Amino acid sequence: GSVRDIDRVIAGVHNRVDDDAMEAAADANDVSVGEWARLKEVLLQIEAEVHKLPLRAASKNFGTPRFSGDGRELELMLGRVGISKDTIVPFVEMASQAVAKLQESLKLGVMSVGGAHLQKLVDSFKLVFDEGHLATDYRLCVQEIDAPSSSGMMKRARLGDSGKGRTLSYWCFNPGVAMRGLADSGVRSLLLTSGTLSPLS
Repeated sequence: GSVRDIDRVIAGVHNRVDDDAMEAAADANDVSVGEWARLKEVLLQIEAEVHKLPLRAASKNFGTPRFSGDGRELELMLGRVGISKDTIVPFVEMASQAVAKLQESLKLGVMSVGGAHLQKLVDSFKLVFDEGHLATDYRLCVQEIDAPSSSGMMKRARLGDSGKGRTLSYWCFNPGVAMRGLADSGVRSLLLTSGTLSPLS
């Protein structure tokens, strides 16, 4: 997911440098291949940390092996690879530049993906260090899977030594987080509906 997005950015930079016409038009502020490689290395370190997390065995009839903890677990994990409230801003800026490049390439038809995996990962990391959000409002969930997930809401981790992949999810368990945004925008009445809940069954 996210690592493959960075690989695509690096490949695009190499292709542009190889093209004399594009090189002449290159922005002097463009990020170098070495800087993209360092960002990729951080993402690989994060993947390694994900694979170190101890998974709880699934029940016989339901679920998959998983690790679950409150939002502070993700903050601790990021701290082990050097991402903290003091370093999250440059990380986010670099990753956002990568997403912008992929989205531009998507519009031009050069690539078929726009960096969605990387964007969702960055959005989750920003929440971890946002002082307006409490870590206890969120849950970190890491699950082991046999094949790449088709769900766009999960961040795909590469295969570990077991030959299985892992997904990293950061879920909000406090509906008040979303409601605060509505209240701040001046909403006074709200009607909630659901097509999946069956209160009478």
